[in-house]
Amino acid sequence: MDFGKLLIPLVVGLMMAFLMAKSKKNPKKTAEGYSILKLPAFYTIMGAIAIIGSLLLLFVTVFLAKDEWLPAGIGTIVMSAMGYYLFASGYISNIILSENGIVKTNIYGKKNEIKWTDIDKVSFGKISLELTIKSHDKKIKAHMHMVGFPALLEQVEQHTGKTKTSLGIPN
Repeated sequence: MDFGKLLIPLVVGLMMAFLMAKSKKNPKKTAEGYSILKLPAFYTIMGAIAIIGSLLLLFVTVFLAKDEWLPAGIGTIVMSAMGYYLFASGYISNIILSENGIVKTNIYGKKNEIKWTDIDKVSFGKISLELTIKSHDKKIKAHMHMVGFPALLEQVEQHTGKTKTSLGIPN
């Protein structure tokens, strides 16, 4: 039996179970008492690892493999961008649930707000695992791994009538 073929699905399965368990925890509260949803620290850590890995790749290329600078440069850019996205998604990005609506801060620190009364459509992507909330001119996406995701679902159901089951969200 080849354990290498079993290792990757096992690690991915354990990681997904860990992230789903984290998402079911209660969200943190702001000073005003509003719920604040964030991705688990796992995303920030993986992003930092990717950024450090890309810098190591750049270092090795510059000092040891001078002939292979183009592929390594492209790899560095791709790994850095991916690392920044993961790092910022976990560290900067968040969603605040207030009595008026939802405020999302994206990976660049820009805030986007949708009032509960302005929600036109709510959907869930079974592959992306993102809850999409739309108004006539704005869109907010919340990943299922966000700590406190059930609190968001509760608020969405309260204000729109859309249930977890009707949206097709797995347990």
